[in-house]
Amino acid sequence: MKNKMKTVMTVLLAATMAFVFTSCGNKQEKALKQQIDLMNDYADEFAKDPKSDKLAKIDADLRDLTERMKSMTQLSESEARELMGEYSNELSEASSRYLQARMGSAIGDAGKMLEGLKTDGFDLNLEGILK
Repeated sequence: MKNKMKTVMTVLLAATMAFVFTSCGNKQEKALKQQIDLMNDYADEFAKDPKSDKLAKIDADLRDLTERMKSMTQLSESEARELMGEYSNELSEASSRYLQARMGSAIGDAGKMLEGLKTDGFDLNLEGILK
């Protein structure tokens, strides 16, 4: 689960940094808005249905966008600061929502793994212990 979250954080950071320091402000601004929209879409879809098939599609779109952002030419430092200043709140909120949804997904995956564990006839009754 740690590796999965580390990968998610790396992808988000790489996409954002590739975008921030990548010519043509209109392309970068459009890509940043799309990144924010995709992260919000993922969080919204996860809230509706954590097992939705749409989540994988949104993730794939986000990875594709990340690759496109890496190929963009770099903005000047002042252009990058201006753009990040304009969208920092939206990006921060979308990133937070996305990561919370991804964490929920990872926790759900861990729960599925635990469901398969067998106790070999051992049954733990916590009621008697907790009284």
